[in-house]
Amino acid sequence: MIVRTPWSGQVVEVRVRLGSEVDEGESLVLIENKSMEGIPEAVYAPIAGVVLEIHVEEGDHLQVDDELVTLEGDEPDEDA
Repeated sequence: MIVRTPWSGQVVEVRVRLGSEVDEGESLVLIENKSMEGIPEAVYAPIAGVVLEIHVEEGDHLQVDDELVTLEGDEPDEDA
């Protein structure tokens, strides 16, 4: 599952490492959202899993829907 940014801004901190196990709801990346007066906002893991790829690094400028992290885990059942 590719986790994408819901807003534009600048990466302040990447909180995971390749191969890290994460829990659902764990903070993955902090992004400074310019429209929120520069207050960093976290993007959270939508599923529990393992970090396969990190697509950003601190200082990167992002647009809405840019790729942040790829997780391998059990994706939510869309039929439920």
